[in-house]
Amino acid sequence: METSSRAEVMQPALLKVGISLAIVSVAGFFYSKIMTRKVTVIKGCSLETPVTSLKTISYDELDDEDSFHSLPSTCIPLMEDEGSTIWDCSLANTVQDLETGDGAKSEEILVLRSNIGDIEKREWELENQFIRYRDLKEQESLLMQLKNMLLLELARVEFLDREISSLETDKIILKNLVENYVGVLGQLEDWKSENRLLQRKVKKLLRRTRKQSRVIGEQNRRIEAGETAILASCDALETRNDIIKKLEDKVKELYTIMDQMQQEKNELLRKIDLAETSASSISKIEGEGITLETYNQLVNELERLQKDREAEIKEVIFLRWSNACLRHQLYKKSHPESRFEGCQEIGSLLEHNEPACCVVESSHDEHAASKRGKLFQRIRRWVEGSEKAKGKVKEKVRQ
Repeated sequence: METSSRAEVMQPALLKVGISLAIVSVAGFFYSKIMTRKVTVIKGCSLETPVTSLKTISYDELDDEDSFHSLPSTCIPLMEDEGSTIWDCSLANTVQDLETGDGAKSEEILVLRSNIGDIEKREWELENQFIRYRDLKEQESLLMQLKNMLLLELARVEFLDREISSLETDKIILKNLVENYVGVLGQLEDWKSENRLLQRKVKKLLRRTRKQSRVIGEQNRRIEAGETAILASCDALETRNDIIKKLEDKVKELYTIMDQMQQEKNELLRKIDLAETSASSISKIEGEGITLETYNQLVNELERLQKDREAEIKEVIFLRWSNACLRHQLYKKSHPESRFEGCQEIGSLLEHNEPACCVVESSHDEHAASKRGKLFQRIRRWVEGSEKAKGKVKEKVRQ
């Protein structure tokens, strides 16, 4: 592209140079013609002047002035006005006059004729030389024209060479552009095929994503439902844990009460031993009656306590079973592949009411002591009643 722009810039400059050279050559041609004409006129005048001088010299040598003055009057003005045409009209007349004149002058006439012949020969030679000179000048002007034409042709050839080089560069550039264009077309076709494949893949991926989005939506719904259930179960577990903590606190209180009751029981046993030793003889019958009554009461209380204990054990087992089931559900939701087998064992224990409840109770005494408060209260009442009975016995013994 740069070479083509340079060629376009050089074209007007070269045209201007060619036009100027053509004008100069034409001007030189005309100038050479004008100069040749001037030279021919000057040489003709120079040739005529020596002829006239020779004629005047020949006429001066004549001794007879009368014969010179006897020349016709028509020739004299021709000599004065037209020096170049004297030989045409006067020479023949003078020769005739001289022939008619003295014989002494004949030799001089012959010498003059010989001189005139020499002059004519010289004139002829000069004319030939002038003709040759004019021919050479014409040839020189033609050579200058040819030289100018050659210069123009050389400039034109250089210009054409530059144009050819620029065209070759343009050709190479166009060839490279065509090759690049073909390569780009191939790349476009490859990209179109890849684009089609990618569009197919995108369609497949869109279908998969739609299916997966549906599945994910269903899973999210299930997860949300599971989360709500888990939250509800967590709330229930928290409430149950609070209840269990409260029951544990009550159990601790009951243990303290049991210790106190044990101490009171020991004290009562000591008192009973002392009372028995002091009033063994008096109150055997009444003591036996009291012991039978107390024995019956104790048996009844033991049966009640056993029933209450069984009910408490069942309740504790049920609470443990429900807690384990809730934990199993939570673990199953977090780990769906795992399994929990403790619920079946606890259910079998509840169905058969086996004595294995004691084992469960031994492992969970803290949670099973929630209903022992009633038992301790009954024991307190029974101890208080026994103390009252013993007080009555002592009063009777004292009486």
